[in-house]
Formats: sequence, structure tokens, C-alpha cells
Amino acid sequence: SNSRILQNALAHLIGSADAEHAVTAAHERYAARRTTLLEALIDRGIEAFAGPHSLVVWVTVSDETAALVALARQGISVGAGSRSFVRSPARQLLRLSATQLRDDGELIGQVADVVAVAVAESSREFFD
Repeated sequence: SNSRILQNALAHLIGSADAEHAVTAAHERYAARRTTLLEALIDRGIEAFAGPHSLVVWVTVSDETAALVALARQGISVGAGSRSFVRSPARQLLRLSATQLRDDGELIGQVADVVAVAVAESSREFFD
């Protein structure tokens, strides 16, 4: 059957040196993007964190909805922390994916600048 043929083909590809090299290269690129974004956010005074092998950077915000709207106004779509967990997290979070970024430190810095403005706006809106 097709399923058996595809499973065998996939098993062969997974074990190939080319596939291993591609996965390793992707892992390194995503890790570099995550680290660059995380450092850029922290340098801007934003509370941000990520797991050691995560593809996601989490940003703490005062008002998740306000921050999502502020970023959407700038054409940036991020995930809502409230939709990322089975139970609501203790704090409000944004979920930023490192996979969608380019390998460009300057561009990642610009993204961090926009996120910093959105975090500040959400904080102001929250306290007004």
C-alpha cells in the first residue's frame, strides 16, 4: 500500500546522512535566531525567556490583548500565551516563533524594537 511505501521511504530518509545534516543545520539556525531575539528583547528591558531547545520566545506583558492588538497594528502576528497552555499561565504572555525570523541580527533587533513598543503600549493601556 501507499502507506507502507511512504513509511519505508521516510524511514530511509530519516536515517540518511543528508537528512541528519539538514536537521542539524536547521536546529543551529533556529537556536541562533532564538538567542538573538531573546538577547535583543532583554537588552530592551523586556522580560523574555525561552527553553534551551525551544523554537519559541515568551514575552511577559501586562495586557495580552492590548499587546496583540498593538503588534497587529504594526503587521506582526504573534501567539497568545493564553491559547498556548492547557491551564492559564500565572502571567500574561506573548508567544514569538523563532522559525519565522530571518537570519539577520539587525532585522531581529527591529522586531524587538516593535515588540518593546507594543509591550510598553499594553502596559500604559493596562494602567490607564
